[in-house]
Amino acid sequence: MAESLKFEIDWTLGQVPFRVQIRKMIKLARDKGKVLTLPLFPDNGNAAIGFITLILSQVNCDRCDSPCCKSNPQGDDLCLVPSEYDNLKAEYGDKYLRANGEGYFIKMPCGFLGSGNLCTIYPDRPLACVFYPFQPGGSEGDGREAIALASSCSEARRVTKTIYMTSWRIRQAYSATHPDEFSKAFGGT
Repeated sequence: MAESLKFEIDWTLGQVPFRVQIRKMIKLARDKGKVLTLPLFPDNGNAAIGFITLILSQVNCDRCDSPCCKSNPQGDDLCLVPSEYDNLKAEYGDKYLRANGEGYFIKMPCGFLGSGNLCTIYPDRPLACVFYPFQPGGSEGDGREAIALASSCSEARRVTKTIYMTSWRIRQAYSATHPDEFSKAFGGT
């Protein structure tokens, strides 16, 4: 599991310096192999599912060079739950699958990656693939768990920048129009 990058965000900066700060954070996370912590802190499972669904709807893997399919960002082969293994084996055979006493896996690089970097099992892909680029390990400086994305994924980097810039714009507009309520709504940041 990758760790969160310890990086202090200065929400008071103007738009251009804020964008530069976020680009620096994204580059540093990528260079150090850390996850990209988003400014999203779900307080329950339903909130997390909502955030994940909205963010995944913004991830576009078209024209991607598929680094996540060529080497698992978590390390070794891609872990499957038993039912995923059984379904893939029944539908596609076991040429690209591995089972042993430790569990069930897709061998990496993924043999189901076809020409043009297109997934040949897309409708049946495992949950690990469905949820990518989400990663565990995101946390705020105060220890709160946060939604995090893989810094190695170009789409995750794009989405991270968009989320931070949108959050900055909302914070700026809210603090200008509701200065008395701003500290309460955004924790004084």
